[in-house]
Formats: sequence, structure tokens, C-alpha cells
Amino acid sequence: MTLETERGLFIKNPPWGIVQSALGLLDPGVGNSFAVLSTGQSTYVQTLRGTNGFHLEWRVTGDDPGTYIHYRACDPEGSAGRKVLKKFDAINAGEYRDLLTLEMVISAFRSFFDRMAPPAALRWRVLDL
Repeated sequence: MTLETERGLFIKNPPWGIVQSALGLLDPGVGNSFAVLSTGQSTYVQTLRGTNGFHLEWRVTGDDPGTYIHYRACDPEGSAGRKVLKKFDAINAGEYRDLLTLEMVISAFRSFFDRMAPPAALRWRVLDL
């Protein structure tokens, strides 16, 4: 497993405490706004922080080389309106209930870290990339 951040952090087989700390240090778009935890085989969980929350995506590699399914997490209790993730340097498009809290992001990364399975507390929709 590998942890990477926009600021250039790159750690193979990080302990959980480092992963959790890195997530807490993300900023809303001034040079360190995203983090990725990956298996090395194109399966990963990634988050992007903005001033109004986080977006979270999960990618699962298929059995055939180059195939994958990419998901976006949604908060089942979140706003039903369309939401964009606002950053100091950009805006990331979003759909309903896409904005998550840091606690939700940490929970999803922990789920990936422990068992590489998405947490059931979030809803997931397929992204067409």
C-alpha cells in the first residue's frame, strides 16, 4: 500500500497513524488538497479537500488489464441539492450529497486500509470517466 499527497508525501506501507495525520493536514486548495491511498495495482481511495468539505472517490481494478470501476461517495444524510466543492484555487463539480466531512473521509480510508472494502455508511455511485 502507498500513501501520496499533493505536497509530495510518498510512503510505502505507511502505518495507520501517518495516513490519518496526512488526511488531517490537507488544505482547501493551496498546494496540499488531495491524498491517495493505493494498492499499487490501480485500486485506490482518494480525497480532495475544499473550503466546504471533501470529495471522496474509490477505484477498483477489474480482472482484465486496464479495466476499472470508479465510484464517488455520497453522504446519505447530506443536502439533496447539487453541490460543488469550493477550493481557494478551483471548483470541483459535484452532484447531490457529494460533500463529506473529514470524519467520513477518515472512516473510508480506514476501511480501505484495513480491508480494501468501502464503508457501508456511505452511498456510492459509478462515475463515467
